[in-house]
Amino acid sequence: MQRVQAAQLQYHEEQEERSRPSRDEQVLPLLQEAHQPQGDQVIESPPQVREKDVTKMAKVEENKNANPGFFKRTGTRFVNFFKGIGRFFMNMKHELKKVSWPTKKEMINYSVVVFAFMLVMTVIIGVFDFAAGALVNLIVNL
Repeated sequence: MQRVQAAQLQYHEEQEERSRPSRDEQVLPLLQEAHQPQGDQVIESPPQVREKDVTKMAKVEENKNANPGFFKRTGTRFVNFFKGIGRFFMNMKHELKKVSWPTKKEMINYSVVVFAFMLVMTVIIGVFDFAAGALVNLIVNL
């Protein structure tokens, strides 16, 4: 039976009293120590290197340390610059394919709304300009 408030009990029912342990008797469970991993641990072994690979790696290291000439660096930068421009336009083309373009009817509707807004704002600014000019003329003529 769940504990309920007295207002929820029927006229012939009474609240059941449950015995609760005192605070002294409540003991929190102790934390268990972490278990050790079972089985063998995986240990990374160093990779096996062949003698041919060692000589290739030495040649690559020598080439890394040698600075390329001025013209080679400039040519590489020049080529990468134009590759970047081409990549930009290719990405732009892909993004423009994702755009949902408005129909002719929607475009006409949007244009009419913009034109009407511009017309209303022109009238409002014109009225304020006329009123401000009249106020300045009134102050100057005093």
